[in-house]
Amino acid sequence: MMQPSHENRSGYRMVRIIFITLAGFIVWSANALASEIVKVSVTPVATLLSHPWEEAQARAISINDTLLSAEVSGIISRLWVDVGERVVKDQHLVAIDDWSHRLQSGQEEAGLEILEGQLHLAQQQLDRVVTLQSSHQASRERLDSAQTDVRVLKARVQQQKKRLEEVRIRLAKTDVSAPFAGIVVERMGQLGAWVTPGTPVLRLVDTVHVELSAQVAGEAVARMQSARKWRFQHQDQFHDVTLKTVIPLESTTTGAREVRLLFTNAPPVPGSAGRLQWQDARPHLPAWILVKREGVMGVFTVRDNKAVFLPLPQAIEGNRTPWPFADPSHTIIVNGRQSLKEGDALTLSAADGLTP
Repeated sequence: MMQPSHENRSGYRMVRIIFITLAGFIVWSANALASEIVKVSVTPVATLLSHPWEEAQARAISINDTLLSAEVSGIISRLWVDVGERVVKDQHLVAIDDWSHRLQSGQEEAGLEILEGQLHLAQQQLDRVVTLQSSHQASRERLDSAQTDVRVLKARVQQQKKRLEEVRIRLAKTDVSAPFAGIVVERMGQLGAWVTPGTPVLRLVDTVHVELSAQVAGEAVARMQSARKWRFQHQDQFHDVTLKTVIPLESTTTGAREVRLLFTNAPPVPGSAGRLQWQDARPHLPAWILVKREGVMGVFTVRDNKAVFLPLPQAIEGNRTPWPFADPSHTIIVNGRQSLKEGDALTLSAADGLTP
């Protein structure tokens, strides 16, 4: 039996070595290729976006909070209401003794009657002088004198009527009435006390015409003005409000500006303190989805099954950030985003829940 030659044995070993080496390379290449494909979970950007709420200190205030004062002098003879009572517009609240004003009114009425009587007599005399003068039985001077008497008395009658009107107005003001519907919150006047014009007697607060006053930080005013919705939180209740105006004056100490809003339904009682809340009109990404690459915050999206870093330069680490694109078709990488690099090949699956 013939044995293989030395050359044949050497060639066989060489083929075997090449085969083993090639097989090992194929296995290594497959493993290396598999290791470069990153498994990630993704979700449409719309599922991550939300419209966050911001807030500021606020208080419900009455637009009519008035100290009612006496307008005439006199003694308080009657107090019709007490603290805590609700009143309607034009309701009588306080009565001031009016005897002196009634007395003066009577005197002025009597003075008016006297002047009207004198005017009537002067007019009759003028009529007779006119008749006599037409027949040349009265001089021109007499006619002029009679006409002057009538004019003077007419003027005095008008003057007396104004004085009587003024006295009657003062008499009417001996009754202090409610200028609007509200609630009596303080009583300064006392029964039997002497008051003069300007003496406060009651404090009346309007409980119907109530507005919301809020102190909004200057940098947040623009976002508040463009908000989708506003509401006032007082204790555990929410009241819808609408924006009325932003006062064009900034606090020198806090940098805040006062904002006034109107309640769309029944307002809370004046003085109610709480928080003005507004919903940002801009959609925001949650802070946890952001990653940092080369010092810039952003998110990873998918294009042709590869990772693409989308920078969001305005984003601040740890804070939610506005989504600046109108395109709703972006797909955002959720799980697996922390170690991704630009251009990594991806194997995609749907994100199961959206949590940090």
